[in-house]
Amino acid sequence: MSSGNEQIVGAHSPYEPQGSDESPDGSVSRLHMTNRHGQAEGSETANSETSLSTKSEETAQSQIPRDRQLIPISTTPKETLREECTFETLRESEVKAKHLYSVVDEWRDWYKGYERSHLEFTNPEGETVRGKLTNSYQPEYGDKYYAKLGDLERAIDREYDSLTTAMLTFTCSNLNRQGQFRPIGDCMRDVMSGWGTCRKTLHKTLEDHEWEYARVLEPHKSGYGHLHIAVFIDSSSINEQTFEKTMESYVDNCTAAGWEAHKPENSVSVNDNIESLPSYISKYIGQYGEPPTERSIEEQMFLAVTWATNTRRLDFSNGAQELIAGEKFRRETGLRPEDRGEAKSDEKTECEGSSGVSEDSTGWDVKRIVTITKHKNERKHSDPTSGGVKMVEIDGNDSVHLPAVRS
Repeated sequence: MSSGNEQIVGAHSPYEPQGSDESPDGSVSRLHMTNRHGQAEGSETANSETSLSTKSEETAQSQIPRDRQLIPISTTPKETLREECTFETLRESEVKAKHLYSVVDEWRDWYKGYERSHLEFTNPEGETVRGKLTNSYQPEYGDKYYAKLGDLERAIDREYDSLTTAMLTFTCSNLNRQGQFRPIGDCMRDVMSGWGTCRKTLHKTLEDHEWEYARVLEPHKSGYGHLHIAVFIDSSSINEQTFEKTMESYVDNCTAAGWEAHKPENSVSVNDNIESLPSYISKYIGQYGEPPTERSIEEQMFLAVTWATNTRRLDFSNGAQELIAGEKFRRETGLRPEDRGEAKSDEKTECEGSSGVSEDSTGWDVKRIVTITKHKNERKHSDPTSGGVKMVEIDGNDSVHLPAVRS
């Protein structure tokens, strides 16, 4: 056996699945929240001799179900991951994805680093001021999401005469052709890629209507992700069958997706009487509550992989982002969005987990990031403008974890 960092579990893995909340074609993935906080299935402590893990890695390895812990998060060639979620093999000098348990530990270490860090600013008077360093996985970040959804709701109420909301759900198989779990990152990207293709069909379907959308990634009970698209349409003539061609397009372009799970009656929900859009959408985000590192291990697996793949859990169509920015301007200034003139929106596209550090033109300059080391008596200083997420391509093997043949 190779070292723990080089082992890749594939077609001949000794670990058999202990059960999944989705069938091979994803047919159990329904419209809504599917036991996000379910207990770990078949959770067993792996033999410590199977890897050269550190103490922190052993903690994650003992928590993650045995049939998933030693699977690399991706085996697809040329897919990109955060550099800290990859390693280079000694013999072939190839870049490979780390095992799932190792990626969860990397994410935990990254998240906990924020608890020991703060930003130092220089105010207009030249004084040093400290501020909290934030990231999008912190529970309080949910307030930002909720505010955006509230602004979108108010803008749509102004713009639309007859709002209908359709929730489309996309999923795919999480098992390979040997009946074993596939890499969790590859499954997530399969779903995202399928949506990217069928979105064109959705545009054609709704070309005679005003409409926008919000995109939400959510974990299954297994920790594997699925996608909800909330479509906001100015029309009273929309029903589930309106989206049949959209769902067909998704199945045609996602090799790991099956038709049974994506028939409109199984995957589309239409509602023309939503009392609170923020409450309706935020149910799928799961941002509030306990810190992410204290949630179920399956949800931590999901969050760690969104971080490793730099996949945003909540996003909006371009038009929806414009509505949100306009309503925020109205709320903060009392003026109409059209009164902004040539003023640019302050909305920024951030990497998943980004701290959003930037220079401020009002005289508040970011000076440095200060991190208190684990020894408590040492301070590490870093330049906030030289950081960023470094993504690297992996040398995968896409024949190892081919998805199960769909029905």
